[in-house]
Order: sequence, then structure tokens, then C-alpha cells
Amino acid sequence: MLKKLFYHDFRALARYMIPTVCIVLGICLLAGIILSIFMANVDGMFSGDYLDAFTLLETILTLSVGLVYLFLFFGLAGAVLAFYIIYILRVRTHMYGDEGYLTLTVPATPHQFTLAKLFSGTIWFYITAIAVFIGAIISIVVPLFFLPGATGGSGGGVTETVTTSFTQVLSVILYIFAYVFVVPVSQVMFLQTTVSFGSLLAGKSHIFASIGFYFGVNFALSTVQSLISSLIFAGAYSGAANYGLLSLLDACVCILIYAGLGIGMYFWNIHLLKNKVNLE
Repeated sequence: MLKKLFYHDFRALARYMIPTVCIVLGICLLAGIILSIFMANVDGMFSGDYLDAFTLLETILTLSVGLVYLFLFFGLAGAVLAFYIIYILRVRTHMYGDEGYLTLTVPATPHQFTLAKLFSGTIWFYITAIAVFIGAIISIVVPLFFLPGATGGSGGGVTETVTTSFTQVLSVILYIFAYVFVVPVSQVMFLQTTVSFGSLLAGKSHIFASIGFYFGVNFALSTVQSLISSLIFAGAYSGAANYGLLSLLDACVCILIYAGLGIGMYFWNIHLLKNKVNLE
């Protein structure tokens, strides 16, 4: 049953996420072409003769590039925001909206409902994140290669060997693991529980209660994490402790906080489904 629920949720999200991803990549491709043309001609546009004859045109082109970057920023950020909105609406409609009357007749457990939406949401989050990453490369990094004289080369000067301790390397690996795997999964689970919280506990004011709950908990966790990090690195700033070990400790704290968030929200969502929807 879990496999069927996952397949159903994945396809339901795909109906909205595939067009969203395609639009974002299309915007990035168009922006990349425009910016590449601008970068390729930037040397000539800013020459003295050109400015004397076409000052107005140069100003318009410069402003246009600024608007392209602004539009691009909102496009990339909007892709992630679109995922959040689509996922929230999907969970609410499927579980607590009109469609929920049919959903709740399916012989599935709260764990199966929760895991199916967690897996499908997490996969689509990664697909969206990869699309944003590819789009950023196409639209921001690639045009830089069209700058006149923008060629790579070896710099001169004295080279210096930097030794990195094992604890620093391990801390970097843990940070990557935390922000690439732990945080996204916990946030998707948090979104699902936020919808359950608003729909089952908040009554008519579920929208505002859900928004306050989501941002309030995230703000509280960020504040706690920042305070703990400040306390951890206080010794490093004074030179009394090893920076690598402190970084390793800070990375572990980050993993524990967000893993705890995801696990806690998972079991609370199960609790809500069992006690408020009477699912067993």
C-alpha cells in the first residue's frame, strides 16, 4: 500500500512540478542567452567612441541586464516557493479537503500516509533544487565565460601549502550531510505536520495558525542553533580550543537539531492522524 500511495502522490505533484521546473529552466536559458550576448559585447559597449554615440542605448542595455538579474532571482527563488505551496496544497487537499473523504477510506495506516507524502515531497524537493542549481549555472556562470579576456590562467607568486586537519574535513562532510540531506527531509516532514496542525487543531484560522507555527518553530530552532554555535566557538575565538573539534561538534549539533525536528514532527503527525482522524 505504501508503494501505491507514493506513486499516487508523486504523480499528483508531478502535474504541477514538471511545468514549474520547465518554466524555471526556460527562464534561466533565456536569461543566460541575453546575459551572454551582453557579456560578449561589454568591451565594445563601454569604449569611448561607443559611449559618445550611443550613451542612451548603453544605459538602456545596462538597466535591462539589471532587470534580467532581478527577474532571474525571483524566478529561482520562486521555484522553491512554488514547491512549498504546491506540496502544502497537495497534502491539505488529499488528506483534509474534499478528496480526503475518499483518501481516508483507503486501507492504509497513518505511517503509510505520512511516509508516502514524505518520500514524494522530498524527491520533488531535490528535483526542484537540482533544477535551480542547473539554472543558476546556465544563467549566471556560463555568461561569465563570454567576458572579453575572461580566460583561466595560472597566477604567479609564492605558493603555500595549507594543512587541513582530519576533524575539519570531517566537520565539512557533516555540514554537507546536514544541509543536503537532513535539513531538506526534516523541512518536508515539518511542512506536512504543519498542514495537519492547521487542519486538525486550528479550526477556521488554520491558515494563519499554520504560518505562525511554521515560521515560529523555524525561528526558535535557528535562534537556538545560533546560540549553541556561539557558545561552541567562543573557545576558538579566544584561542583556547581546537577549531576543528569545535566545528565537528557544531555540525553534530546541527544534525541533531534538524533530525530531532523531522522525527518529532513525524510522530506528532502520526499522533494527529490517530487521535483526530481516528486512523489506525
